[in-house]
Amino acid sequence: MPQDQGNSGTEPEEEVKTMVVAKNVNMRDAPHGNIMRVVPSGTTVKVLGTAGENDDWYQIEIYGIVGYVYYDHLRE
Repeated sequence: MPQDQGNSGTEPEEEVKTMVVAKNVNMRDAPHGNIMRVVPSGTTVKVLGTAGENDDWYQIEIYGIVGYVYYDHLRE
């Protein structure tokens, strides 16, 4: 019978990166895309990744909705 190697069978959790909206910002359906909603200043959002030619857009999630905001509008 194989010995237990101490692995619980679950993957380690990834650290969730969050940032704060510095000023009201348009959340878009794609970089330079259609506006989906305005995210108010001071709102904390979950950052899922980057996009755009220079990775200058953040893919974010807020209230279960995924969209994009320009990097200059978020602060750590």
